[in-house]
Amino acid sequence: MIVDQIKATGKASHGWLGVQIQDVTRELAESFGMKKPQGALVSKVLPDSPAEKAGLQIGDIITKFNGHQIENSGDLPPMVGITPINEKATLIIIRQGENKTIDFKVGLLPDEVEKLAEAKTAEPKLPHNRLGVNVIDLTEAQRETLQMRKNGVLVQDVNKGAAKDAGIQRGDVILRIQNNDIRDAADFEKIVKKLPAGKSVAVLIQRQGSPVFLVIKIKK
Repeated sequence: MIVDQIKATGKASHGWLGVQIQDVTRELAESFGMKKPQGALVSKVLPDSPAEKAGLQIGDIITKFNGHQIENSGDLPPMVGITPINEKATLIIIRQGENKTIDFKVGLLPDEVEKLAEAKTAEPKLPHNRLGVNVIDLTEAQRETLQMRKNGVLVQDVNKGAAKDAGIQRGDVILRIQNNDIRDAADFEKIVKKLPAGKSVAVLIQRQGSPVFLVIKIKK
């Protein structure tokens, strides 16, 4: 396919879905109720992308592309990349424990890569919670810099506890806990209070412009 493109146009055009993905670790598989780690976990859906238009969501786990098994996140980009532009394709995903079929039209990979800035703040600290982390609301300026529409809280401080054990750092933006979007600091505190002890929970953060899922587990 790529050879045919070069013969016709003098260059290769790469197919594009418009998501950022990561591997499903054993701990993440547990948090999503999967029997084994498999597939590509969607950590971000880019605006105006084929993925957004098709209804893909953060937290979806892509397990098949056009009938081909996706064992890990590295399997998906080459498959999408060699698919002709504007061709219809089918994904099999796991969303909140249920298998779903998503049809989309393959787009053209944009030339420019999105760049996001890291936000900093000097606002007062909030009391530590069960995770051992302080978070504060993002200002409008920070949201504009980070290109965030509405969700997310900024990690101001991390002490010993589940958050630090999971790898959460000062300056991270927490976007989602399990299937709950985090709108503000009050929302974060409310959700954290209800987290079960001794169970793996998926947390979506953004660090220096890149979204990634981590797993936290509050000790019993």
